[in-house]
Amino acid sequence: MDNIQAQFDPDRANPYTNVLSVTMILDNNKHILLESAHIVDLYFIEDIFSFIITGKIRFYDLYNLQEKGPLVGTETITVIYGGLQQRKIVFKLYDIKYHQTADTNPTEGALVEASFVDTSFETMLDTHYSRSFPKGQTYTTMVKFMLMNFCQWPESNIQMEESSNESPEAFAIPYWTIAMAAKFLLKRAIGKTSRTSGYLIYNSTQNNHSVNVKTLNYLFSQFNSFDADTYHFESSGDNIRLGQFKKNKILEWEIEGRSRSGSSALYGGRWRGIDTSKGTMITDTYKFSEGIAETMLLGKKSLCYNESDTSRMIKTSAERNLVELHSVCYDEWSRAYNSQNKASLLILGNERRYCGHLINLEWPSYDLKTEIYQKQLQGLWLVRGITHMFKPAEPIPYIQKMVLLKNAYTYSESTQLISSTKKNVTGGVKTKFLDL
Repeated sequence: MDNIQAQFDPDRANPYTNVLSVTMILDNNKHILLESAHIVDLYFIEDIFSFIITGKIRFYDLYNLQEKGPLVGTETITVIYGGLQQRKIVFKLYDIKYHQTADTNPTEGALVEASFVDTSFETMLDTHYSRSFPKGQTYTTMVKFMLMNFCQWPESNIQMEESSNESPEAFAIPYWTIAMAAKFLLKRAIGKTSRTSGYLIYNSTQNNHSVNVKTLNYLFSQFNSFDADTYHFESSGDNIRLGQFKKNKILEWEIEGRSRSGSSALYGGRWRGIDTSKGTMITDTYKFSEGIAETMLLGKKSLCYNESDTSRMIKTSAERNLVELHSVCYDEWSRAYNSQNKASLLILGNERRYCGHLINLEWPSYDLKTEIYQKQLQGLWLVRGITHMFKPAEPIPYIQKMVLLKNAYTYSESTQLISSTKKNVTGGVKTKFLDL
C-alpha cells in the first residue's frame, strides 16, 4: 500500500492537520481506508523495556466489516502519521470487540475496538524454536542471527550499536521463544564500548520501525542520539490553540521518585553460582557502590545513598564462570536502579521522537534569585517510552505521553550521595552548579 498516502497539508504549514491515515487490509487482500471522521481514537506504545510495540484503535464500523470480513485477527493495519514528516508502520490485529452504539441497530455502525501488535509479535514472543549454534560466535552475533533469520528483520532495520566480545560455549535454544533466548544470552553479554552487561532489546519508531539491541550504559552515554532542542515549561495561563504552536512545550507533567520497597534490590548482596566449566561453586559479592561506579549516569550524584548489604543471599545461578555471574548481577542491578527516577510529560505530538534517545529538559528552579534551573532535575533525560495518541476529531489530534528516566542528580548538596565516575552532562545544561 505504498500508493496510499496520508492526507497531509501539502506544505505541512500547520502541524495539526491530517496527521493520521489508517488502512485496514483484510485477509482477502481488500484494502479499507478508514475515514478520520469515523476513528474515535488510536494509540500505540513503544518502550525500551518492551520487546514489541502495541496499541489499540476504536472506530465506527460504517464499512460493514463484520459482513465483508469478518475480522478474525489475521488482518493488518497500516498507520501513516506525522505533522512534519511522514512515518509509516504496519501492525497486526490481535483482539477485536464490537460495542453497541446509541442506535441499537448494528447496521447503523457498531463501535469496533481492536488491539494490535507490531509484525514481529508471533516470531518474537509467540513461536518456539530449537536451534544450535557452534562455539566461537559472540552473544550478540547469535541474537542478530535470530532477528534476521527467525523474525525476518532486514539487517538495515537492526540497530546494534554495541556488539559483545565474548564467545560462549556452543549454545542450543531449548525450544524457547526468540525473546526468551535473546534475554538469556544478552544478560551474559558484555558490550565492547561500555564494558558492562545490561543489554535491552526493543522495537522503536526510529527510521519508521527498527529493532534495537543496546546496553543501558550506551543509551545514557554521549554516543547515543541526542535531541538538541530543549523541552520547557510555560505558565499555565498560556493558550494552546491552532496557530499558537510552540515546539517541545510541556502541557502536563508528573514525577515519580524513588520507591523504598522497589529499591530494596539495589543494596546488593551475594550471588552464588556453579561454574559449569569446572564443576565448582562460585560466589560474587555485589555492592551498591560498585553498581554506581560501573553505570553511566546523567548527572554528578547518585539517586540513593550507599546502603550496600552484602550479607544477604539474593539468588543462585549456574553460570559458566565468575565473569558471566558478574554480568548477570549487573544486568539485574542496573535495570532496578535505572527505573528509580522517572518523569511523565504530556506534549504535542512530533513523529521525530522515539524511545531510546536523550533529551534536554529545562526544569525551572523554585528560587530564581540564585538559580534559574532546578539543580537536581535539570539536564539530560532518557526517553524510556512514548505513547502516541491520536484523536482525529480533537483540535489537537496528535498528543504524546513521554516517560523519561534520569538516573542521577545533575547536582545535589547532599553529602551522603555517591559522586559519579562515569557521567554524561552534555547537551547545553545551563546551571552554575555544574562548575562546582
